[in-house]
Amino acid sequence: MLEQGEKAHRQIKKMYGLSNKKAVNEQFVKQERRQTLLRRQHEQGEMDDVDDPSPMLHHSMARQARKDNVFSLSQFLADHIDDPAVKVSDLD
Repeated sequence: MLEQGEKAHRQIKKMYGLSNKKAVNEQFVKQERRQTLLRRQHEQGEMDDVDDPSPMLHHSMARQARKDNVFSLSQFLADHIDDPAVKVSDLD
């Protein structure tokens, strides 16, 4: 029983650290909902490509890059050479 209480205490301390210290109870509820959702997704295998689905981490990175989310920067710049928004400055 003591271990469970200590675990709950640590969890509350983590969640408090992630809050803005205003309306803490509502923020705890939102954080708990997120954790539950992520845990369920992980259990159902919907998050197999994520190294650690812990919501306490700042970022969760996929193990492999998605094939549909890769592009050649040099080709992009060549295709948009006249676009002032992608103008590359000369550092010489």
